[in-house]
Amino acid sequence: MSSEENKCNAGNEELKEYKVAPGEETVAENSEPQGKEIKKKKVWRIVGWCFAGLLAVLFLAFIFRDQIVTFSVRKIGSMVVGTKVELASFSTSLKGSVELKGFKVANPAGYDTPYAVELDRVFIKIAPSTVLTDEPVVENFTLSGLRIFVEAKLRDVRLNLTDIQANAEKFAGLDKKSKKSETKPAPKSEAKAKKAAPAPLIKKADLSEMRIYAVTVVGKLPFPVVPVSVSNVGGKGKTWDDVSQMLFGDLWKVLQNVIGKVKDVANSGVDAAKALGSGIGKGAAAVGQAGMDAGKAVGIGMQKGVSAVGDAGKALGESVSGLFKKK
Repeated sequence: MSSEENKCNAGNEELKEYKVAPGEETVAENSEPQGKEIKKKKVWRIVGWCFAGLLAVLFLAFIFRDQIVTFSVRKIGSMVVGTKVELASFSTSLKGSVELKGFKVANPAGYDTPYAVELDRVFIKIAPSTVLTDEPVVENFTLSGLRIFVEAKLRDVRLNLTDIQANAEKFAGLDKKSKKSETKPAPKSEAKAKKAAPAPLIKKADLSEMRIYAVTVVGKLPFPVVPVSVSNVGGKGKTWDDVSQMLFGDLWKVLQNVIGKVKDVANSGVDAAKALGSGIGKGAAAVGQAGMDAGKAVGIGMQKGVSAVGDAGKALGESVSGLFKKK
């Protein structure tokens, strides 16, 4: 065996006998857990930041909740009805009260009046302890200064309220559903209707200064609605339909009456416009015929006058020539 091979074998034996130092062994064993701890700290730090950001957003939303709701009502309301929706102010309190002021819905394009609905004030006071219960209680519901303007277009007898309703149905997709329901036959066995949600108990409700205006060519004709002041409306065994009928029944009747009158006026206006147009046409034809007859009469008279002048000229010429001949 050569000396070089002996050196290689000796080097291999040294490598086999080599052992890891105690300090190096602990570092190698602890490197993995330390890396996991660092990752955990980073994750928790990110979670902490997110939680702090969420708290900040909730805090700001709580402080500026009224402004947020006001902006949302204006923006979303305008998208739903297809016209401009205005809201002067919206305020809430921790005691369970909500107040709304200066709510307006603008008319669609093509109408004379600027607004279709105006509402001065709505105030609702809810008992906080009953909000999450099955029987919520409204201690006070106040509505004042409601004005509804009913206006029609003479061309196609369309109402501003029906146009706004059509825009809302289009936004909600109800117009497509109604078309599908019209084309498809109704099923023989329909599912049972869901039970209507129970209405809250309204201890006191006051609705005042409500008017509906019929907008015609004559002007705005007001139709006042009888004020409503009732107690203990809704509650057990009552539905939202019952409450609506109790609070807004008279308003709905007056509204239907005004809509019918405005439609009648609009229809009569269309008929009057047609009759007026027909009368104008007949009058123009009569004037034209009279003009033609007058023209003919003038022409014949002028022709007769010219011929008479010519005969007189001839007679004068003959008499003059006779005088000269005598001389």
